[in-house]
Amino acid sequence: MIFLKQSTAVTVMIGPFIDDTDGKTAEVALTLAQADIRISKNAANTIPKSEATTCTHDELGHYTCPLDTTDTNTLGHLRLMVHQAGSLPVWHDYLVVTANIYDSLFSTDILQADLIQMGGVAQSGTDLKDFADTGYDPVAHAVAAVSGAVGSVTGAVGSVTGAVGSVTGAVGSVTGAVGSVTGNVGGNVIGSVGTLTGLTAASAGKLDDILDGTGAVLYLSQLSIQSAAAGGAIDIDNSAGPGVSSVSTSTYGIYAKGNAAYAGLYAEGGVTGHGAYFKGGSTSGNGLYAYAPTSGSGISALGTGAATGGLYMANSSGWAFVCAGALGDVDADIADNVSLILADTGTDGVVVAAASKTGYALSATGLDTVATTAPAGVASNFREMLVQVWRRLFKKSTLTATQLKTYADNGTDVLTTQAVSDDATTQTQGASA
Repeated sequence: MIFLKQSTAVTVMIGPFIDDTDGKTAEVALTLAQADIRISKNAANTIPKSEATTCTHDELGHYTCPLDTTDTNTLGHLRLMVHQAGSLPVWHDYLVVTANIYDSLFSTDILQADLIQMGGVAQSGTDLKDFADTGYDPVAHAVAAVSGAVGSVTGAVGSVTGAVGSVTGAVGSVTGAVGSVTGNVGGNVIGSVGTLTGLTAASAGKLDDILDGTGAVLYLSQLSIQSAAAGGAIDIDNSAGPGVSSVSTSTYGIYAKGNAAYAGLYAEGGVTGHGAYFKGGSTSGNGLYAYAPTSGSGISALGTGAATGGLYMANSSGWAFVCAGALGDVDADIADNVSLILADTGTDGVVVAAASKTGYALSATGLDTVATTAPAGVASNFREMLVQVWRRLFKKSTLTATQLKTYADNGTDVLTTQAVSDDATTQTQGASA
């Protein structure tokens, strides 16, 4: 009997088809259509095969016959029968088996042989101790050792009470608490560390005393960090508050000391944010206190952009800059600008001439104090223009068909003469002479 894999398409060889007259001549030109191939599953009523392809002659009266997954979907006995005119009847018997059995017999699969019962007792896979003795009870007896590698543990491990020698691979995550870590931690600790104990004050240059931690806050008494990384030894990012908040009761909150070539504190602003922000106390505390004891600058500010200042100071209700002592060494450009400001405002003792100001507006009473000058001819400045307009409108002037004259206050002296013409369409008045 031929084995077939359940619910799997297959092509079987059927025949030989022999002439029904002489009983020996092979029939090589039969038309074996779908309806001619009859099958019966486990002795059920015969039906045409489901696969629609016509059988094809191969050799010596044998034909290839395709079957589909419907033809082989029932486990057990399968009979194939053909009664074709001109040929003796042909039939074949097959045994349809599971994929595991078929692949174990004819491929590389392993025949499934699970242990269901031992001694008539159903086995759950965890109660081998009930069949043998309590020596197999994992609760009462530990596994002595596992010398080979453990590929994976997919379930939860309740607890490990003994020491774990080493873990050379990566540990994905530890969700529970870790009792203690006595050795060095080579990589990074991403989560929070509740408490570290057993640290000794070896030197002021080491992390030697952790007071306590509340939430995500870690309080350190001394911390020294050295790094050659280009991004800095400390990289702090806080989206809801300060990256660093330092409060001291008796000395500096933050002490930054530079070396021969680099600044102790370098702060670079963002597109709109400040590189460093200092806020003074409500009464007398300084937002920023800079002190140069013997040499060097307390503050050195350099603006590198075309529209940015090295140092920007602003105060909405008070002084932006207060100098308690004298300005010592001031840059030449600043000194020149300060001198100009003093001269323009008159605070350097020089009386400022009104003519040197631009953008000022006079009051109504101030207009009366503006000095005027009577022109001897055509006005050449603003003071003379005012007088000349007054005379043209309210003093003596004469107009003939060809000439306009304006006179001095005495009514006799002619100051300006303008030619006048009229062509009955346009009246033209020339410039003053």
